[in-house]
Amino acid sequence: MNKATYETNKFIINEESFTIGQSQKWLNMTLKYLWLLNILPDGLNEEYLHIPVDSYIIEAVGAKKDNYQYGLELERPISKSSWSAWDNYNKYKDFQGEVKKAIKEKYTSLTPLEWESFAWIEVAKSKSSN
Repeated sequence: MNKATYETNKFIINEESFTIGQSQKWLNMTLKYLWLLNILPDGLNEEYLHIPVDSYIIEAVGAKKDNYQYGLELERPISKSSWSAWDNYNKYKDFQGEVKKAIKEKYTSLTPLEWESFAWIEVAKSKSSN
């Protein structure tokens, strides 16, 4: 990488503050948009994609079925900090695995991305009505 490219990248993404949480959001939202547009690259199966994580999804993951139809009733993930501050990739992968397993058990007809779409909208509607 040449010096100009390195300095540009360093300016755009501060290496000291760019977290696993932020990178997962960028990547997973990009893949979700490709999925929604039905233009995932060949060989990329939607069932293997990670769900984008944000505060609404964290709420749905921990929610009781009494509160949200798509609640997974799992313990809150990784840490009490914001999803954007997550900095441990192994814990992030464990979180994705637990969520995927819970979705498969509770919503057998939904892929993780389908569940995420329904859960996100459900939490957003709840927030807007409050």
